[in-house]
Amino acid sequence: MAILKSRVNNEIKGHSVNIIDLGSGSGNIGITLKKKLITTKVTCVDISEKALEVAKENADFKNFPIDTIGTQELTEFLNPDMQLLQAHNAYISLKQELEY
Repeated sequence: MAILKSRVNNEIKGHSVNIIDLGSGSGNIGITLKKKLITTKVTCVDISEKALEVAKENADFKNFPIDTIGTQELTEFLNPDMQLLQAHNAYISLKQELEY
């Protein structure tokens, strides 16, 4: 997380960038990035449709609009305009990652 914060503050702030928040869950990191980088486009991606609904509700409540897509749409969505891919999957164990 410290690397992301440093990169946002030192390299990205003041620029318009496209960010994917992979495994976004409730969208807290993506929404925070949108808040700090208002001209940025943030897309939250998660395997759970329910998590994406919560992320959208949270973003709407905080008035920081984000886009949401499911993981099945991710390969169609990725393009050269994406400048930052953020993933914070703290709830996934190394064993689960290796099995997936």
